[in-house]
Order: sequence, then structure tokens, then C-alpha cells
Amino acid sequence: MKAVYGDLVLHGADIDTLNPGEWLNDQVLEFALRWLSERSNSDLTVVPPATTQLCLHAPTVAPSVAHDLRLDPARAPGVLFCVNNAADLTRPLAGSHWSALVAVRTAGSSSCRYIHYDSIGVNNRVAEDLANVLSGCPGFQGSERPPAVEHDRSFRGRQQNDSDCGVFVAAVARAYMDVDMRGSEEGGWEEAVGARLAEISSSSVMELRGELLKALLSHSGLS
Repeated sequence: MKAVYGDLVLHGADIDTLNPGEWLNDQVLEFALRWLSERSNSDLTVVPPATTQLCLHAPTVAPSVAHDLRLDPARAPGVLFCVNNAADLTRPLAGSHWSALVAVRTAGSSSCRYIHYDSIGVNNRVAEDLANVLSGCPGFQGSERPPAVEHDRSFRGRQQNDSDCGVFVAAVARAYMDVDMRGSEEGGWEEAVGARLAEISSSSVMELRGELLKALLSHSGLS
């Protein structure tokens, strides 16, 4: 069994990671973020998990990636990166946790902010390392170097198991995608995003997992 979504090819083992109790791999998380993005009129740019890992572990390529994703308040004021704690990319499934780092630069701001959402709070150091790499790239500079990463403490503890972290990242992405960051009054988007983030819970994540599985199966011919 396999599913094809654009240039993504997902096999049975990938699809199975959307079953309850399974940890999303990078292919399925990329599918989830693409599927959500394509169903929104979002200002948010989402960076695939593999590209994020490349920026983190091969920092010399980060500037070219940043060039293609240059933050522009008039076009795309937010970019979401999927953070993983894998230390050795030569080992399959080396990581054990996903979190989301959002780089934001809205109109009137000359520097980039970094906001980290971690459902259990173990990826802070990795997110800070990634933000430091990114802040040396055009369009991603913060007000200081290394940049101060805002760890959203209210988001910690939402995850009640050891397998839903990837779906929590997708839920964070959807919360941002539901908000018009360009059209909001100054600071208004943060309140709107915060309200949507507050709705994320273990039960809503389980529902999202089911939505994503149904969507992926529809591209496998087995729905």
C-alpha cells in the first residue's frame, strides 16, 4: 500500500504512523503540514522537517534555504520549522520528539522573533540552536545574537503520551494558519493565535490525527 500526495510518496509503514499510539515520521509530518496549508489561505510558510534538520546539522546551507524563505511582512510574516532532537542523521528514527519553532517578523518590525512550542518541554536547547543558525541568515536576524527564543510555557504539558508530539506540531501550524497575520492590527494576530492554541488538547489532537489519516488514505485508494 502506498499514497501519493504531490511529490510525496508514503508507504504502508508511513501511513501506519497516523494510527493512535504511533510517532509521526518526517514524511507523514510533511504531508500533514502540506495538507493543512493547502486548505487554508495562510500567511504561514511551513518548512519541511527534512529541510529543518539540514539547516540545523549543516549550517552552511542555511543561508540558501533562508534566501528562498525570506521573511517579508508584506508576503509571509511567519515561518514554521519542525524541530527534532535527533543528534545523528545517519541513524534512522534517531530522534524521539517533535516541536515547532515559529519565526515571525510583522510589519513595522526590523527584527525577527522566535517562538517555540513544545508539548512536553524537552526540545528547548535544540530550538535555540536552530534559531541561532537562522539568525545569521538574511531576513531572519533577531535583535540580538544569539537570539532570545520565547518558549511558550503555557503549551508545555499538553501531551499526555509519548507519541502525539508530531500531531501537536500540526495543531500549532493549523492555529497559525487560521489567523490572518497580515490583516490583523498590530499585535492582534498574537491574541488570535493564542486563542486557537488554547483550544489544543489531547482530545483535539486525537481528532486531528484521525482527520489526517482519513485524508492520507484518500490518496491511497483505501478510504
